[in-house]
Amino acid sequence: MNRNGCPIGTETGIAVPEPDNKKLKKSSMRWSPRALPTMDDVAKVTGFSQMTVSRAFLQSAPIKEETRKRILKAATKIGYYHNKAASSLASQRTRAFGIILPTLQDSIYVSFVDAARQVFEDQGFDHLLQTIDYTRGREMHAIGSLLSQRARAILLPSIGHTPETRKLLQTLPIPMIEIGNIPSHPIHYAVGHSDADAGYLATRRLLEIGRRNIGIICGVASETSNARSRLRGYCKALEETGFEIDLKLQAQVEHTIESGLAGLDRLLKANAKLDGIVIGGEIWTSAVILRLLASVRRIPDDIAVVGIGEVELGPYLPVPLTYVALPRREAGTKSAELAVKLIRGEDVSEAVIKLPVTLVIGGTA
Repeated sequence: MNRNGCPIGTETGIAVPEPDNKKLKKSSMRWSPRALPTMDDVAKVTGFSQMTVSRAFLQSAPIKEETRKRILKAATKIGYYHNKAASSLASQRTRAFGIILPTLQDSIYVSFVDAARQVFEDQGFDHLLQTIDYTRGREMHAIGSLLSQRARAILLPSIGHTPETRKLLQTLPIPMIEIGNIPSHPIHYAVGHSDADAGYLATRRLLEIGRRNIGIICGVASETSNARSRLRGYCKALEETGFEIDLKLQAQVEHTIESGLAGLDRLLKANAKLDGIVIGGEIWTSAVILRLLASVRRIPDDIAVVGIGEVELGPYLPVPLTYVALPRREAGTKSAELAVKLIRGEDVSEAVIKLPVTLVIGGTA
């Protein structure tokens, strides 16, 4: 406490006044349970009929623009939000698309979701989000949740499906658009890139700068198709150059930062001559580079590193990252545009849209 009776912040030394409990109690009592404003309330405020008010919230409904603006302004003022669920029940159609992400632990999918959202919102649609946490067994739950909310189409990861899920997806009457690594046999449609190309480009870069003992940290190949494909691209680049595939140079790990670092430790202990690493997942990249630097390895002099996928911290790491850029934002835009075309019955010339991957040169390789 200081001489004025105020507690001193232990970290900043700044005087923090005691809260006025009387004011807090009075303020907290201002809220009370009450019904949300209804369409009837908007009608009473504006003087229009409920039918006219209802039409104001439908872009395709015949109504004067001046009237629409007046009704929407009044609705905003009293806190009324149009009940889309009720409209969907009446028409048996929703205005929402489903998006399933592999995980919410990675910020790498933010650009994909943001790009898709922009397309949907520009066209007057909403989106519903689910995640499977890289667990194929959760996919059925995520799909079921979106189907129960009558999603018009679903954008879902192409990391692989259980036989039961795949059988279900093939029978559904709504379009499924697989995102990410282009599958060899899409269920309906696919938008994305080749993870095999990404693994190949990353490994070729290390070979081109003279590295000969190249390891890879990637996901578990038996569990996800993107891990299998990136590993296949890595092996292809080595085989083309005449190198034998050494399993001790492969660290297949779970999708956590701790697992990635454990994989790095295994590579370093098993391979004294390790001079290059492909990091096959953005979630591990920054942590792996910082761990290498902390262990007094010079990058790229001692060990060169190429990541797969862009990392937010990449340009700000002690050594700027060299990586293979994956077209996540473009995939979000293209898949959302495809979904809108499909539910509108427009012609779609391509069932599979393959986007390129590109090598971005930084300081790590």
